[in-house]
Amino acid sequence: LKFIISSEAKKQLHRLYPKKMLRIFPKIKTWAGITYKLVQDELAEGKDNLYKIEDLLFIIDKEEEKEVSYIEIDYENDWAGEDFIITAGF
Repeated sequence: LKFIISSEAKKQLHRLYPKKMLRIFPKIKTWAGITYKLVQDELAEGKDNLYKIEDLLFIIDKEEEKEVSYIEIDYENDWAGEDFIITAGF
């Protein structure tokens, strides 16, 4: 699994979640695709994979991981608000 993390997302992740494990999970699955979310969580032994990317820790369910080839994480701060934008390639 490949991770692509924008420089702004890295900066915000280090600021908000230093040394915390973040789960990447599907929030909404529709015919148009999947929307993903980040939440602080613990590793479920045997069920999850843990990835360390530049001191950032990400958890993804092994079954969910089978459906994606890469995860892209960006951070937006605009008139609608601030949030991480997580997309996946299939």
